[in-house]
Amino acid sequence: MEENKQEQPSTEEVVENETQPNQEQVEIDSLSKEQLVELAKSLMAENQSLIENAKKADEYKDSWLRARADFENFKKRNNETRRLAYEDGKNDVLKSILLIGDNLDRALLTIRDEQTKKGIEMVIKQYGEILKN
Repeated sequence: MEENKQEQPSTEEVVENETQPNQEQVEIDSLSKEQLVELAKSLMAENQSLIENAKKADEYKDSWLRARADFENFKKRNNETRRLAYEDGKNDVLKSILLIGDNLDRALLTIRDEQTKKGIEMVIKQYGEILKN
């Protein structure tokens, strides 16, 4: 807290400053009424310009924050879409592979040759291992 406090001038410094006018005060005192009016107009115009610039800065900041939020939402939607596409693709492949397994089981039931039967049983075993992995 103490770091945020600025040093206050002592009473002596304040009195000294009041008795000795600063350069700006001397310049303003030496201006005519017309010059003071012009100075006031230019200061008001500058003030208005600063206010407009501050409003624009706020608009840009708001626009940037909205764009950032939109991008974050896009990333979340995109990740979800990617995850769902991966799951759908995996399910499609598994369905296709399961059909092959069913056909191998049917082929095993219809074979009468012992060598062919052993070959198909080996393929079915490999097929089962692939599905487990």
